[in-house]
Amino acid sequence: GEHLLQYTYTDTITNCSNMAEGEIIILPIPSADFYCDSYITKQDTPITFFNTSIDFTNLRWYLRNDTIQDSIRFSYAYADTGIYVVKLIAYYRHLTRDVSH
Repeated sequence: GEHLLQYTYTDTITNCSNMAEGEIIILPIPSADFYCDSYITKQDTPITFFNTSIDFTNLRWYLRNDTIQDSIRFSYAYADTGIYVVKLIAYYRHLTRDVSH
């Protein structure tokens, strides 16, 4: 939210004072989170990923060698067997982010 910041200084010898003020904006901190419809699947079978992040303006998903941007829900199929790490970054105005694996 927006807040007014005020600073007042008074010189103890001259008793002269001055004041300065300005507005500061506190941006929300995004919280990245997601789930998928299956954590174990067969080769070439799509898995659907669901974003449950809060306070974000943009998303970026990292899946193996692919990057998917700004999708709240999508499906992805892995061609090879293995254990894969999925990474989601939630941004707020490109200034802050939170990472979930």
